[in-house]
Amino acid sequence: HEKMTVSCVEAIYKKHLAEAKRRNPSLFHEKSYSPHSMRHTCAMHMLEAGIPLMAIKNFLGHAFLATTEQYARLTQGAVDKHIKSLS
Repeated sequence: HEKMTVSCVEAIYKKHLAEAKRRNPSLFHEKSYSPHSMRHTCAMHMLEAGIPLMAIKNFLGHAFLATTEQYARLTQGAVDKHIKSLS
């Protein structure tokens, strides 16, 4: 249960990103994708799916909720969906 090093995470990410690009090249529009961009995208999808911010905080391993709140910028479509679900 030792922590993975940054270089280990980057190597795993790079390996799987290359495979995904090989299999589905049309899905990749940017020149490069960082592990942080994947982390941010995952957090945004969780938030848009209605997962509570505290759960996302714990999932990401943030010490402070304020750090996670940086992900709390929803798309207009997600806002509309949440408002509609309250009606």
